[in-house]
Amino acid sequence: FISSREEIFNHKGEIIICSKDLLPVLAKNEYYYFDLIGLSIKIKQGSRKGLVKNIVNYGSGDLLEIELDGIQQTYLIPFNKENVTDINLSMKKIIINPQKGLLPD
Repeated sequence: FISSREEIFNHKGEIIICSKDLLPVLAKNEYYYFDLIGLSIKIKQGSRKGLVKNIVNYGSGDLLEIELDGIQQTYLIPFNKENVTDINLSMKKIIINPQKGLLPD
């Protein structure tokens, strides 16, 4: 157990591991990043599919970094209600309805 800020500096650069069952239970519509990475993406209007590669935040909000099937490029989709319409962790799927211009036609 680490009890002070000074003591934690002795572990700088080390990997910290925590069991998921020790994390707080989240409210409805709250997610841990690690639960979303790797989920499949289905675009609501169309047949395109893809995968969540990462979740990033450059200061203006969370972004899903996705890769579409057959395209070796990643795209950033704002992680908000307008773009992400459904998340089903048990089925490992996210339905997105991205704003025009976020993905290629």
